[in-house]
Amino acid sequence: MMTTIELVELANKLSNEDMCDLISIWADRIEVFVGSTDKILLTGGLSHENPACMNGPMIQINIDQVIMDDVNDDSTGLQIKAAKKTKN
Repeated sequence: MMTTIELVELANKLSNEDMCDLISIWADRIEVFVGSTDKILLTGGLSHENPACMNGPMIQINIDQVIMDDVNDDSTGLQIKAAKKTKN
């Protein structure tokens, strides 16, 4: 196992493109916390097609969808409203 100092040295040598590649390699081990509504936590797994990419000089992390206790968010937010009612 590498020490923290060794990891920092390695990270400082990587380009953003290299980091995108590493994120893609580890995508199945990463979950993103998006936020919460009342007592419901919103999380999402990384996109299977494109987990990380360059967006100008920055690394963009892409998630497939927001998961909330096995309820998927849709564009209207109706499922979140319905789930919130069942949680209360």
